[in-house]
Amino acid sequence: MAKDFDPEEWITTKEASRLTGHTAEALGRLAREGLIKGWKRGRDWFLNKADVQAYAAEMAALPKDAGPKDWVTTTEAAELTGYTAEALRRLARGGLIKAWKRGRDWFLSKAEVLAYTEEMATLPTDTGPKDWITTAEASRLTGYSAITLRLLAREGRIKARKRGRDWFLDKANVLAYAEEMKRLGTAKHAPTRGKKK
Repeated sequence: MAKDFDPEEWITTKEASRLTGHTAEALGRLAREGLIKGWKRGRDWFLNKADVQAYAAEMAALPKDAGPKDWVTTTEAAELTGYTAEALRRLARGGLIKAWKRGRDWFLSKAEVLAYTEEMATLPTDTGPKDWITTAEASRLTGYSAITLRLLAREGRIKARKRGRDWFLDKANVLAYAEEMKRLGTAKHAPTRGKKK
Protein backbone atom coordinates (compact mmCIF):
# COMPACT_ATOMS: atom_id res chain seq x y z
CA MET A 1 0.00 0.00 0.00
CA ALA A 2 2.83 2.43 0.83
CA LYS A 3 4.09 2.20 -2.78
CA ASP A 4 0.73 3.51 -4.00
CA PHE A 5 0.62 6.34 -1.47
CA ASP A 6 -1.10 9.42 -2.88
CA PRO A 7 -1.48 12.37 -0.47
CA GLU A 8 -4.63 13.36 -2.35
CA GLU A 9 -6.17 9.96 -1.61
CA TRP A 10 -4.76 9.07 1.82
CA ILE A 11 -4.65 11.25 4.95
CA THR A 12 -3.45 10.80 8.52
CA THR A 13 -5.88 10.37 11.41
CA LYS A 14 -4.85 13.86 12.55
CA GLU A 15 -5.89 15.35 9.19
CA ALA A 16 -9.08 13.25 9.23
CA SER A 17 -9.80 14.56 12.72
CA ARG A 18 -9.58 18.15 11.46
CA LEU A 19 -11.94 17.29 8.58
CA THR A 20 -14.57 15.53 10.70
CA GLY A 21 -14.25 16.88 14.23
CA HIS A 22 -13.90 13.31 15.54
CA THR A 23 -10.88 12.21 17.54
CA ALA A 24 -7.94 10.49 15.87
CA GLU A 25 -8.46 7.54 18.24
CA ALA A 26 -12.10 7.11 17.15
CA LEU A 27 -11.08 7.29 13.49
CA GLY A 28 -8.31 4.75 14.05
CA ARG A 29 -10.88 2.43 15.59
CA LEU A 30 -13.11 2.77 12.51
CA ALA A 31 -10.12 1.85 10.34
CA ARG A 32 -9.32 -1.20 12.50
CA GLU A 33 -12.94 -2.36 12.17
CA GLY A 34 -12.80 -1.89 8.40
CA LEU A 35 -15.53 0.77 8.46
CA ILE A 36 -13.16 3.28 6.87
CA LYS A 37 -10.58 2.06 4.36
CA GLY A 38 -7.11 2.49 5.85
CA TRP A 39 -3.63 1.09 6.18
CA LYS A 40 -1.11 1.20 9.00
CA ARG A 41 2.55 2.11 9.08
CA GLY A 42 4.07 1.49 12.47
CA ARG A 43 1.63 3.04 14.94
CA ASP A 44 0.13 5.47 12.42
CA TRP A 45 -3.02 5.05 10.35
CA PHE A 46 -3.50 6.47 6.87
CA LEU A 47 -7.16 6.76 5.92
CA ASN A 48 -8.86 6.95 2.57
CA LYS A 49 -9.94 10.58 2.23
CA ALA A 50 -13.13 9.77 0.26
CA ASP A 51 -14.14 7.20 2.91
CA VAL A 52 -13.53 9.72 5.69
CA GLN A 53 -15.66 12.32 3.92
CA ALA A 54 -18.45 9.78 3.31
CA TYR A 55 -18.36 8.75 6.97
CA ALA A 56 -18.51 12.41 8.07
CA ALA A 57 -21.56 12.96 5.83
CA GLU A 58 -23.30 9.91 7.35
CA MET A 59 -22.56 11.08 10.88
CA ALA A 60 -23.91 14.55 10.03
CA ALA A 61 -27.27 12.92 9.30
CA LEU A 62 -27.42 11.50 12.84
CA PRO A 63 -28.62 13.46 15.92
CA LYS A 64 -26.26 16.33 16.69
CA ASP A 65 -25.29 14.84 20.04
CA ALA A 66 -24.18 11.57 18.42
CA GLY A 67 -20.59 10.81 17.58
CA PRO A 68 -18.25 7.81 17.40
CA LYS A 69 -18.30 7.45 21.19
CA ASP A 70 -22.09 6.92 21.04
CA TRP A 71 -21.95 4.10 18.47
CA VAL A 72 -20.28 0.70 18.70
CA THR A 73 -19.65 -2.03 16.18
CA THR A 74 -21.29 -5.42 16.67
CA THR A 75 -17.88 -6.74 17.76
CA GLU A 76 -17.61 -4.10 20.48
CA ALA A 77 -21.26 -4.62 21.47
CA ALA A 78 -20.59 -8.37 21.75
CA GLU A 79 -17.69 -7.66 24.11
CA LEU A 80 -19.93 -5.37 26.20
CA THR A 81 -22.85 -7.78 26.44
CA GLY A 82 -21.62 -11.34 25.93
CA TYR A 83 -24.10 -11.81 23.03
CA THR A 84 -22.91 -12.90 19.62
CA ALA A 85 -22.40 -10.35 16.86
CA GLU A 86 -25.02 -12.21 14.78
CA ALA A 87 -27.64 -11.90 17.55
CA LEU A 88 -26.90 -8.19 17.84
CA ARG A 89 -27.19 -7.71 14.07
CA ARG A 90 -30.58 -9.40 14.22
CA LEU A 91 -31.72 -6.97 16.94
CA ALA A 92 -30.51 -4.07 14.79
CA ARG A 93 -32.32 -5.40 11.70
CA GLY A 94 -35.50 -5.82 13.75
CA GLY A 95 -35.29 -2.22 14.97
CA LEU A 96 -35.01 -3.33 18.61
CA ILE A 97 -31.71 -1.51 19.04
CA LYS A 98 -31.12 1.82 17.32
CA ALA A 99 -28.54 1.25 14.61
CA TRP A 100 -27.33 2.25 11.17
CA LYS A 101 -25.66 0.23 8.48
CA ARG A 102 -22.66 0.92 6.30
CA GLY A 103 -22.11 -1.67 3.60
CA ARG A 104 -22.31 -4.99 5.43
CA ASP A 105 -21.43 -3.51 8.84
CA TRP A 106 -23.74 -2.35 11.62
CA PHE A 107 -23.15 0.51 14.03
CA LEU A 108 -25.26 0.20 17.21
CA SER A 109 -26.25 2.85 19.74
CA LYS A 110 -24.10 2.11 22.78
CA ALA A 111 -26.76 3.45 25.17
CA GLU A 112 -29.44 1.20 23.63
CA VAL A 113 -27.15 -1.84 23.68
CA LEU A 114 -26.58 -1.31 27.42
CA ALA A 115 -30.29 -0.64 28.07
CA TYR A 116 -31.25 -3.80 26.17
CA THR A 117 -28.71 -5.85 28.16
CA GLU A 118 -30.14 -4.50 31.41
CA GLU A 119 -33.66 -5.31 30.24
CA MET A 120 -32.67 -8.85 29.28
CA ALA A 121 -31.16 -9.32 32.74
CA THR A 122 -34.70 -9.15 34.19
CA LEU A 123 -35.72 -12.22 32.14
CA PRO A 124 -35.03 -15.84 33.19
CA THR A 125 -31.32 -16.57 33.09
CA ASP A 126 -31.65 -19.13 30.30
CA THR A 127 -32.96 -16.57 27.81
CA GLY A 128 -31.05 -14.36 25.41
CA PRO A 129 -31.42 -12.71 21.99
CA LYS A 130 -31.53 -16.10 20.26
CA ASP A 131 -34.70 -16.95 22.22
CA TRP A 132 -36.69 -13.85 21.19
CA ILE A 133 -37.78 -12.82 17.71
CA THR A 134 -39.61 -9.91 16.15
CA THR A 135 -43.14 -10.28 14.73
CA ALA A 136 -41.59 -10.01 11.24
CA GLU A 137 -39.28 -12.97 11.96
CA ALA A 138 -42.14 -14.94 13.56
CA SER A 139 -44.26 -14.22 10.48
CA ARG A 140 -41.57 -15.68 8.20
CA LEU A 141 -41.31 -18.77 10.44
CA THR A 142 -45.03 -19.48 10.74
CA GLY A 143 -46.81 -17.86 7.81
CA TYR A 144 -49.04 -15.90 10.22
CA SER A 145 -49.36 -12.16 9.65
CA ALA A 146 -47.57 -9.76 11.99
CA ILE A 147 -51.03 -8.40 13.00
CA THR A 148 -52.18 -11.90 14.06
CA LEU A 149 -48.98 -12.47 16.02
CA ARG A 150 -49.31 -9.13 17.84
CA LEU A 151 -52.90 -10.05 18.75
CA LEU A 152 -51.75 -13.43 20.13
CA ALA A 153 -49.07 -11.63 22.14
CA ARG A 154 -51.54 -9.08 23.56
CA GLU A 155 -53.95 -11.87 24.53
CA GLY A 156 -51.15 -13.78 26.25
CA ARG A 157 -51.50 -16.79 23.96
CA ILE A 158 -47.83 -16.48 22.98
CA LYS A 159 -45.19 -15.50 25.51
CA ALA A 160 -44.01 -12.01 24.56
CA ARG A 161 -42.74 -8.69 25.81
CA LYS A 162 -43.09 -5.23 24.38
CA ARG A 163 -40.48 -2.54 23.87
CA GLY A 164 -41.93 0.77 22.74
CA ARG A 165 -44.25 -0.13 19.85
CA ASP A 166 -42.41 -3.37 19.06
CA TRP A 167 -43.15 -6.89 20.23
CA PHE A 168 -40.54 -9.51 21.03
CA LEU A 169 -41.91 -13.07 20.91
CA ASP A 170 -40.55 -16.19 22.56
CA LYS A 171 -39.32 -18.22 19.58
CA ALA A 172 -39.95 -21.65 21.16
CA ASN A 173 -43.45 -20.56 22.18
CA VAL A 174 -44.23 -19.26 18.67
CA LEU A 175 -43.11 -22.55 17.08
CA ALA A 176 -45.02 -24.61 19.65
CA TYR A 177 -48.19 -22.58 19.02
CA ALA A 178 -47.87 -22.97 15.24
CA GLU A 179 -47.31 -26.73 15.63
CA GLU A 180 -50.35 -27.04 17.92
CA MET A 181 -52.57 -25.18 15.42
CA LYS A 182 -51.31 -27.42 12.63
CA ARG A 183 -52.06 -30.54 14.71
CA LEU A 184 -55.58 -29.37 15.53
CA GLY A 185 -56.43 -28.59 11.90
CA THR A 186 -60.09 -27.58 11.56
CA ALA A 187 -60.72 -28.59 15.18
CA LYS A 188 -59.03 -25.37 16.28
CA HIS A 189 -62.21 -23.52 15.24
CA ALA A 190 -64.50 -25.67 17.41
CA PRO A 191 -66.42 -23.44 19.89
CA THR A 192 -65.88 -25.98 22.70
CA ARG A 193 -62.09 -26.14 22.23
CA GLY A 194 -60.31 -25.54 25.49
CA LYS A 195 -63.55 -25.72 27.54
CA LYS A 196 -64.01 -28.28 30.29
CA LYS A 197 -66.65 -30.91 29.67
